[in-house]
Amino acid sequence: MSYAVSVAFGFGITLYHMVLRMPGTESSNKLCVVCGKDVAGKPRVKDASGRYTCIGECQEKHVENLKKATSSPKSAGATKSASVSASAVPRGDEGSMLNDLISQSPMLKAGKCEQCGSIMPQGGVICTRCGFNTQTGKALKTAVVVEKEKKEPKFKPGKYKNPYAGSSGPGFWKIFGVMSIVMTLVSLLVFAGPGGVLGAIIILSLASLIAWVANLVVAFKNDQMIWGILMIVPFINGISQFVFNIFFNEDENSKAFYWAVFIGWLAYGAMIVVAAQMGFNVDLASPTLSPTG
Repeated sequence: MSYAVSVAFGFGITLYHMVLRMPGTESSNKLCVVCGKDVAGKPRVKDASGRYTCIGECQEKHVENLKKATSSPKSAGATKSASVSASAVPRGDEGSMLNDLISQSPMLKAGKCEQCGSIMPQGGVICTRCGFNTQTGKALKTAVVVEKEKKEPKFKPGKYKNPYAGSSGPGFWKIFGVMSIVMTLVSLLVFAGPGGVLGAIIILSLASLIAWVANLVVAFKNDQMIWGILMIVPFINGISQFVFNIFFNEDENSKAFYWAVFIGWLAYGAMIVVAAQMGFNVDLASPTLSPTG
């Protein structure tokens, strides 16, 4: 029996406190010290002295009054308590966290942008939405800068857009000049008799083989497969290589070497004629190595 009474008594006490906390049941003596309105059940703030004010204009006026009171000579004795009150405002009512959060919100003193009407914080100069400047009265203008992509240097392509065409290496005229001199000197071996003629033929043949292989590599590497195949086919490989180097070979190095060897063969033929006219033995079947009488 006593247990049931205790439970009923505790339930009654709990219900009593719940009724007291319900809206409309608060004491009606919570009046704003500025405008005199009843702030019970409404958003309000309370200073350190227990006085209530409405949130907004009344709150600001009350803070100004407190500041004036602290600066007055008559209230020198109350300076400390008033300064504490001013610094403590806004404070939420005891037991009301919502009022405390509302009173501390910076949006209570926020303004609006004159141009687009967006909310601006107190003391804001530039609207983050439209760029309006409240000091100059003009909107900021923005420009989008797009950086151009850096292009990598490319070789100057020829007729067939050869990616390997260019002037890398010694260059056409250096190779052509040096190798033409060398091939011409080789052709002078014919004046040494049949042995010199044979040596000149061997050297020029090896140089021709090198030039042919170089032309094949360039043709297949530069997607000129037709010319590469034509230079392999017997009977037409020589004329195909000749035409390729005149019109289609874009590689300066292999072209220069080919024409230097070509000059070497021309010089060899000319030296054979000169040697024969001078009486030198240029017949490979003859073992005589001295000029004929």
